[in-house]
Amino acid sequence: MQAHFELGDKHTAGVFARELEADGYDVHHGGSFVFVFADDAEGAHKLGEALKAKAPAGAQLFYVGEGRTFFL
Repeated sequence: MQAHFELGDKHTAGVFARELEADGYDVHHGGSFVFVFADDAEGAHKLGEALKAKAPAGAQLFYVGEGRTFFL
């Protein structure tokens, strides 16, 4: 299961991905997206919620198959 963030641009996403990698998260970055992985849906939700505070302003949080959750 995964949670992923969509950022405003590729550069911002790359900076955020490197920050998460430095903190030890399993992160993949592509374009303006940053993907973080968990073992199950519950883990993905916990991870996404925990990382919202670290995400740049305007980032959008998605959970696979559940639509969008927006936050500032």
